[in-house]
Amino acid sequence: MARDLDDMNIEITRNTLYKAFIKDFYKFFQKLGGATTEIMSDLLAFEADRRVVNISINRYY
Repeated sequence: MARDLDDMNIEITRNTLYKAFIKDFYKFFQKLGGATTEIMSDLLAFEADRRVVNISINRYY
């Protein structure tokens, strides 16, 4: 049981850091403007959505 709690805390921490990374990366590309902003914004939004779905599906397994 303690091992599961440790693994869960590691996963929560990892996902929290990844969320912060995506948000910061998104803000960076918003400052660039042009086609880069448009393309990267879509890609980062897709990645964020994909991760939410993946986490939601794996939450119960």
